[in-house]
Amino acid sequence: MRTEHIVLCGTAGTGKSTVGALVAKALGRPFIDVDREVEMDAKTTIAELFARDGEPAFRARERAAVVRALDRDDACVIALGGGALENDDTFADARQHTLVWLSAPVAALAARIGNGSSRPLLTGDPLARLRELANRREARYRAAHVTINATPAPRIVAAAVVAELERRAGPVEQRA
Repeated sequence: MRTEHIVLCGTAGTGKSTVGALVAKALGRPFIDVDREVEMDAKTTIAELFARDGEPAFRARERAAVVRALDRDDACVIALGGGALENDDTFADARQHTLVWLSAPVAALAARIGNGSSRPLLTGDPLARLRELANRREARYRAAHVTINATPAPRIVAAAVVAELERRAGPVEQRA
């Protein structure tokens, strides 16, 4: 029987990493942050990886990290990077699990991110870049099984994720 993971997606600043860790704790599942996995594998930050090797190298590492995470036998909560679903294989693979879109207005995300200096795809005008990326990725995000408003505080968003998953399928921590 295939392990079913909970996979979080959304634009930069929606809180995928923070909310994912809270959801994992609430459900007693391991948490995997794909961006952190890429950084550990590359032994550098994502910003440095982009600067040194470019976006294609980052995306290749990201895809490999997603494959490793989804191949795990223990049911996990997985936070994808904001652009991970642009990869057709990652999109198809993530849809085989419970895909949760953390959604928030771009203006709210820009306020959270600030100048975006640690996010390579947001350099220059973070608000304009966020708007562009959100528009480009929205169709894939909308294909998620669950959509959660990510505007409130992370603990409230995490509670909403858990509640919606349980409403849809019963106690999530018992499913594998």
